[in-house]
Formats: sequence, structure tokens, C-alpha cells
Amino acid sequence: TTTSVPHTHRRAHTSCSDAVAAPVEMEAVAAPAHNLPGGASRELTCSCIYSMCVALLVVVACLSVWTFLPRAPPPHSPPPPTSPPPRPQQPQPPPESPPPSPSPSPSPPPHLPPPPAPPRVPQPYSTLPPGLPMLLAAFETDGLLIHAVSAFGKDNDFGSRLHVAQSLHDVELDRDCGQHCIAFSLLHPTLPIQPYCPECPTLVFAANADLWSYVQCAAPTDSGTAYRSCCSCLWRRGDDPKWCPIRGLDRFDQGYCRAACTEDPTDELCHQLAAGCSHSVWNTRNREFGARACSDDAVRGGDCGLCSEPAWCDDDGQPTAYGNPITTPQQWMDRFMVHASNTQHHQCKFKRSQKSAFVATTHAAMARLKAHWRNGWGPEGGALPWNEVNMYSGPGDGGLQAALMRNLVGVMTMRRGRGDDDIRRIARRLAELGLEVPTFEMDIEGNPPFNSQLRSWRPQARISLERAPHRLRQTSGREMCDASRCTSLGSDCCAPLQLNEAATCALGFTPTRLNQSCYSFREGLYRCCSLT
Repeated sequence: TTTSVPHTHRRAHTSCSDAVAAPVEMEAVAAPAHNLPGGASRELTCSCIYSMCVALLVVVACLSVWTFLPRAPPPHSPPPPTSPPPRPQQPQPPPESPPPSPSPSPSPPPHLPPPPAPPRVPQPYSTLPPGLPMLLAAFETDGLLIHAVSAFGKDNDFGSRLHVAQSLHDVELDRDCGQHCIAFSLLHPTLPIQPYCPECPTLVFAANADLWSYVQCAAPTDSGTAYRSCCSCLWRRGDDPKWCPIRGLDRFDQGYCRAACTEDPTDELCHQLAAGCSHSVWNTRNREFGARACSDDAVRGGDCGLCSEPAWCDDDGQPTAYGNPITTPQQWMDRFMVHASNTQHHQCKFKRSQKSAFVATTHAAMARLKAHWRNGWGPEGGALPWNEVNMYSGPGDGGLQAALMRNLVGVMTMRRGRGDDDIRRIARRLAELGLEVPTFEMDIEGNPPFNSQLRSWRPQARISLERAPHRLRQTSGREMCDASRCTSLGSDCCAPLQLNEAATCALGFTPTRLNQSCYSFREGLYRCCSLT
């Protein structure tokens, strides 16, 4: 028994880990202590309690230290984010690769250019007020039809008829290519600007679908329509062969139009023959027509088949007097320019439904004329640098006069300083009849009709009327007549004032209160007018 006491005492003082690890063993050792003497038993009990308290304090200290130690996050478990993760950046493509397609989101990525703005829809020029913007818009959209009129000073000229007209319905254009034929030229952005008569006052019309529906035929170059209309000789001077190749022909109708128009004046064939869409009397004997060629006697007697039909280039695929249909610009040039010396009288005509083909052929023909200049009125007899568009004016024309007046967009002179008085008198008289028409002036190159070599025309570029060499500008009109311009002598706000007569102003204008004095302007006296 005495030998077990030191052993038990040593176990109690070894370490706190040993005391914790073997509490049962300590109880087993301490159990027989009641057999020990009293002092020894109390000493052993206090020693064990002391050891257990120390061990407990050590355990508490270890637990406290372990609690405050930093702990590593568990593997494969990232901490929860406090905000949404940022979008991963798209990798930039290599330089040689194409750029990535735009994002379908409403706003494109910043590294891509913004999408182009939608194309601007042009305003219909019919909604524009009369003036330069309307004329330019009509030119760019449909083209312009111009008609040179006889001014003042001739018998039954346009100016005289306009002066006595009681309404716009009475304002008839010059029938300058036959008894019922009116000739125009088409101004188009792809064609050279070459008029038939640059010295003449010129009426300018919008070549829109409304007015184009009255066209009977069109030719890429002047076609001598005065010798095609009803197979007559409008410019005949007696029996002079220089003015008519067949003696005894009538000036207006050799009977061919009369035969076509007697039963029905609205007949298409009647209008086409009268408007000069048939063959020329200078060309009816052409051997190219073979058996269809006509003798002079046949033409005079009304028996020439060529005078009874239009000279179509393409009659809806049917054979014509020229053989197979002529459907391309190159075919037209090969037939009537390359191997011909009389293009004016020896050429086919385009239907109103073939406007695009007419414009394309005219462009090709003028480009060739520019490269191989041969004046049509010169000794070699090539083409002329202006085209020709013809309309029928007469009984059964379907309201041509009203269509012309509602599509009139201006009165123009093509020689600066020449004809200014005429175009202003025309515009003023039209205003008195109720139609407000602005006036314009424009330059043209060369000296047509005898010397127009198209030097400045570039076939590959579209024409701008406002730039050189044409420099189109407006010289009068409602929007130009205001108080600030009223004192300008060159402004058409100034109305003519005859001596001992009251001032008269154009329709829509009244004498201004700013200045009631009269101005000396060219040959007459003028009083300033302003908008009512």
C-alpha cells in the first residue's frame, strides 16, 4: 500500500493532457484513499482537485486561442458575392479578322461606328412653292420639258396670243413642228443642257407622269419633225428643193392625218402621225427600206405606207420598217450614227412608255457625238446636240392645255441679259390670268444650234444646274418680293407704270407703302410692289 502512493501522486502532476485523457484511471487510483491515513488522504484529494483545475484552465485557454485564430476558406467554395459579377469583356479580334457583328441590344458596342441614318425621303416637289427649289426638285426627279416660244413682235406669236388671252385655257403654245404638233426638249441630269433656241423665251415644265402621258413620241436628237408630221413640208418655200425634197407637198397634211383622224379625232394613230412620229419625207426613198421605200409620186398621192405608220424603234417586239426591233443604245447608234450621215431624218422614234430607253439612248448618242463631233447641220450631216419630244395639240387631245398649265414651273432665258424683258412680260401676264410663275436665267456652253461641241459636258457625271457652266438662278417670284428687296431695280416686284396711268402690280402684290416713288428702269417707269 505504501508503494502505490508515490505512483498516484506522480500521475496527478504529469500534464493536463494526461489528466484529461485518463480521468477514470485517476478515480481508480484515488478510490482506495480512504484506507490511507487522514492527513495523507486530504493532501491527495487537494492535489487532485488542484491538478484538475489547472487542466481545466489550460483547456479553456486553448479553446479561446483556437476560436480567435484565422481560418482558411474551405476548398472549392468561393465566398458569396455581395454584388452581381461584372460581364466578361469580349476578346478583341485579331487585326486580320473581320470585326464582330453588332450586338442585338438597342445601343451598339462603343468600338463600332453608329449605324447610318436612314435615307432622307425627298419632299414631293408638287408640294413646294413655285421657285428654284421646285424647279430643281423636278429636274432631279423626272426631268424638265422645255419649249421655246416666239416672243413679241411677230404675227400670231406666243406673246401676242398671251396678251389677248382671257383665261389660261386660251394660252396655246407654238405649234412649231406641224399643224397639231408641239416640240419640246427633255432636260435631264444625265444629258447635256442644249436647247434648240437659246435666244428664245423658254417655258419650263415638270416632265412628270402627268404631263408625260401626253407625249406621242421622242427622239434622241432633233428629228426634223416638220417634215414628218403628216408627211408634209411645214417650212416649204415655194419649190425650193433646199426646203422640201418633193415638189408640190402641202405645208400641213398630205392627206395621211386627215385619213387617220376623220372617223375618230382621239385615235392614237391620228395623234402620232400629226405629232411627227412617222418617217421624214427626206427619207422615204431610202434604199434601206427595200420594197417599202416610196417614190415621190406615192408620197404626193397619199399612197406611201411609211407615211401611214409611226417610225417606232421597238413596236412591242414586232418588226418595223427598220427590220428587227432596235432595243439597245448600241443598236440605235450602229444603225443611225456610225454608218449614216443623215441622222436627223433617218432615225426611229421611242414610245411614251419607253422613257428610260429614250434617256439611255440619248445619253449614249450624245457621248458619241462629243467624242466624234459632227454638227448635224454641217457638211457631214451628223446628229444635233438636243433631243426632241413631241405632243399632239388639237381636237381630242385629252386636255393638253390644262396639263401644261398645271405643270409649268418657270419661264427661262438661256442667255444672260437677253430676253429678260420678254420672260418678265410673260410671267406678269400669266400672273394676271391667275398663274404665278417665277422667272430664271441660265448659261449654256457653245453657240447652239451651230456650234455646240459639248466640251464641258461629262457623260459619267450628273449635271448640277446651279454650278458652272450653267449657274441657274431665279430672277423673280413671290418669295423674292419683300420689303427688303423692293427697292432693288432688278427685282420683278417693280411693276411697269405707264405715264399718266396708275401703278399696276402682278397678281398678289400691291403698291408698297414704304416708297411710292417711281423708278426709271430700262425703257419704262416702275413702281415698287410688295406682297398683299
